[in-house]
Amino acid sequence: MKGWYENKHQFVGCYDRIYHQNKLLVDFVGKVENIELDFKHVCNNIGVIAELGWRNKSNHDQYRTYYNKKTRSLVEIAFQKDIDVFEYSF
Repeated sequence: MKGWYENKHQFVGCYDRIYHQNKLLVDFVGKVENIELDFKHVCNNIGVIAELGWRNKSNHDQYRTYYNKKTRSLVEIAFQKDIDVFEYSF
């Protein structure tokens, strides 16, 4: 696997961006798959009335269908902490 992972800064996951010394630095972590509900949650918490619009919506299969054994393994290696902490699975 040498080569694809040498430039590690390209593979910084969410965990590394919002945690410091294993401490969560934000009040809320939303997920794209829950974007409408999570957006409403944030709006309610900050006292804003807003709607989330749609632009460039695509029609595609569930993300799991795009991985084969090798690509799944590469993603698991690069983003294992995110997969564990944010409870994602293949």
